[in-house]
Amino acid sequence: MLGPNGRGKSTLLRCAVGLLTPREGRMRGTESTAHVPQSHRSTFAYDVLDMALMGRSRRLGMFAAPGRLDVAAARDALEQVGMAELAERPFTTLSGGERQLVLIARAIAAEPAHLVLDEPASALDLNNQARLLELLRRLADGGLGIVMTTHHPDHALEIADTVVLMQADATATVGPPTICSPTPPSARSTRSAPAACTGTTSTAHPAAPSSPAGPPRHPPPPTAPAGTR
Repeated sequence: MLGPNGRGKSTLLRCAVGLLTPREGRMRGTESTAHVPQSHRSTFAYDVLDMALMGRSRRLGMFAAPGRLDVAAARDALEQVGMAELAERPFTTLSGGERQLVLIARAIAAEPAHLVLDEPASALDLNNQARLLELLRRLADGGLGIVMTTHHPDHALEIADTVVLMQADATATVGPPTICSPTPPSARSTRSAPAACTGTTSTAHPAAPSSPAGPPRHPPPPTAPAGTR
């Protein structure tokens, strides 16, 4: 889902996972869903591994403790998001981007039928954005249903199957990822070469005008007669 701020993307996601009740209409679903919010602050300094283990809580009994298989699932989820090396670090000492990756790992560890993410790449650097998009595409190809919001049309173009484009006039357009592309699909992969490469003149540095025809501004000095110095 894409759209300007304040269009209700996050509200719609919260309704979809049952955190909010819509004033009109109904949200229906029977399969398990894991939700990854935009941000999360932990009051207690849980280790990164413990945060990922919390995703296994729905698979445990009321008084059961995580077992060997639960710990293995949490570690595997951390490995998938590239956070396995920080498993023993306190969650509160991580950067915003690292915390976001841990929350995604917690959702993956839950092994849900659907994964709902609210701007999952907003706090990530370019390298981790690419890693996350590759991971989400791989999970979707494996059968996991994924819904996410983003402000980056290129993310939708790269991994989405369907796009919901929420407009400023409270309408929404549903269609293939190309609906959020400003250029036709055939032109998207073609980039114009910079002016310096094509041989044209850059507008930032115009070429000096050529001198008009006529005598030069500074004629050469007269040639001395032969035999003189």
